[in-house]
Amino acid sequence: MSALLEIDALACEVADLQRRLFALRRQLRSEQPPLADDGMLELLVCTLGEHRVAVPVESIDEVVLLCRLEPVPGAPAGVAGLLNVRGTSVPVVDARQRMFQAAVRPQLSDLILVCRVEGRRAGVLVDGVLELVRVESGQVQPVDADTPHAPFVLGSLVLADHPVWLLSAGRLLAVGEGSAA
Repeated sequence: MSALLEIDALACEVADLQRRLFALRRQLRSEQPPLADDGMLELLVCTLGEHRVAVPVESIDEVVLLCRLEPVPGAPAGVAGLLNVRGTSVPVVDARQRMFQAAVRPQLSDLILVCRVEGRRAGVLVDGVLELVRVESGQVQPVDADTPHAPFVLGSLVLADHPVWLLSAGRLLAVGEGSAA
């Protein structure tokens, strides 16, 4: 049992270090002059099973390791639970379940993108983070309305020969408003 406690403690310590690193990176970006209207998007590319998804960086406050989620009795499908972020409860949505209707037990290696949407904070559970990229907005193609996960997607693009879904954090976090068929 003590080995599990040590693993949980280490996972929380790693999560804290990742939060600090992300905050420092964000601070460095903010100290640089703002980009002119050059049509570039800054995206955080993540994995959801075999799928690649991207979230606009401006909607992300921080990235944290999954330490412990408190269950929410009676919560709608797709709500993974509540995460304690420095004393504040943040609801977390399982992006894979919301988009692909694939309920998978969260792993300690999973990450949570803590996003700010319309003044409120909520988390998006992803399998991992691949990279931070800047792309021209013209690379993003619209998706057909009949695409099963279209309610959560702003568009699609190809990065390094891999298709990537550009997610709307706001749509993904709007539990109960649309679902993947």
